[in-house]
Amino acid sequence: MRLRRLSECHRIGESEEFYVAASTNNDTNIKIRDGILDIKELVEMRGDLERWFPRARCEFPLTAAMLKGEVLPQLGILSPQWSRDKYALVQIGAGSGCRSAR
Repeated sequence: MRLRRLSECHRIGESEEFYVAASTNNDTNIKIRDGILDIKELVEMRGDLERWFPRARCEFPLTAAMLKGEVLPQLGILSPQWSRDKYALVQIGAGSGCRSAR
């Protein structure tokens, strides 16, 4: 609130974000917001600071190749047998056995 009083605010936006986490990999951050999936890889830690490298940024629906080549390997998930070329967010959860948490 203090910062808001000190600067002019043109717009305040709210969004809903989903994070996908794997118990086997803490060096990858996968976030879904506004229909876009971002994959970032931890590059360096200095004290409490972290530096991340953006690996991929994709809009939904995601291609099966993107899921099999980028997303699922980062989570340590073997690729299930899917029959579509592209997948919406709800279809990924249904096909992979994953569940989301907010």
